[in-house]
Amino acid sequence: MVVLGAGQGTRMLSDQPKILFPFLGVPTIDRILQVCQQLNPQSLQLVVRYQSQQVIDHVSPIFPEVQFVLQDEIPGTGRAVDCAVTQLIENEKCKIEKNSETGSAPAAADTTATTTDHSSKIDLGQLSSIAAPAFTRLGALPLSRALIPQIPTPRRQAARVRPSFRANYVESRKSPIDNRQTRAEFQNSELNTDVVVVLGGDGPLITPDLISELVDYHVRDQNEVSLRSVELEDPRGYGRIVRDSAGNLVKIVEQKDGTPAELLIKEVNPSVWAFDLQFLVDNLPKVQNANAKGEIYLTDLVAMAAKKQAYPYLDALRLSSFNTIEELHKLELQVKENYGRSY
Repeated sequence: MVVLGAGQGTRMLSDQPKILFPFLGVPTIDRILQVCQQLNPQSLQLVVRYQSQQVIDHVSPIFPEVQFVLQDEIPGTGRAVDCAVTQLIENEKCKIEKNSETGSAPAAADTTATTTDHSSKIDLGQLSSIAAPAFTRLGALPLSRALIPQIPTPRRQAARVRPSFRANYVESRKSPIDNRQTRAEFQNSELNTDVVVVLGGDGPLITPDLISELVDYHVRDQNEVSLRSVELEDPRGYGRIVRDSAGNLVKIVEQKDGTPAELLIKEVNPSVWAFDLQFLVDNLPKVQNANAKGEIYLTDLVAMAAKKQAYPYLDALRLSSFNTIEELHKLELQVKENYGRSY
């Protein structure tokens, strides 16, 4: 799972990172990471940049299993996910090399590939078998077992934590998945059965069931890209869901890039995603910044995907986020009115 938390949140008019603003008394990022914990992912990454050390200092004592990814100077949500996927691939390569040195990794078949960063050969059979647990492997297990196993006890969970959280803090200056040879290492592996969940860091009302249901749809329909969508009376600031005359998802257009007709669309992207890992490896390097903001948009991947769907969610409040202090306070009031003390 990847949580996006690198943005400054300039419209909050504060030096504090937006994800650290309290929502009903609890920092927004804490609420999101608590939901991620309940899904018990094999890998949980938080992408940071603005006031990154402040975010790390807050998160690491509470969520020691979180791996921090420092987004480089290239802006955009697409670049954030690129950096996260890069770190995960590098982590798995290191595990393979370490296991090979100790002899603990199982011997593999004939195919091998040499990485650009290491002189040793990487066995694709090992890569597939070791990298697979880093994501939710839904192709081989029923959803209930694969995505939501029993939540570990604190003792079991602590056993998975590295000695220092700073060991998980990686700055990705150049993405190895930009390299054709590195991508070829994964071409014939089984990584295309892995699911990568990506969440925005400013949606404090997300629930485990909402995410697990999306992943269920994603696997059932064999999509490369799946996302939730909601309809808003005031969709300003959100990416618009563009469908064809048959209702099929075509693309997502961001606020500053939309035509007048597209900006009238009320169905929007609340940034709850499920991706096929192989699709990310193959297509993230192709995303360009030819847009009004000059950023690498994650939403551009939708137009590139052959199999994609946006699944509407009726409770728009549950998928709400905020960009200003006023929106945050308004959302808090709406939650109290609609959900009462249960939240």
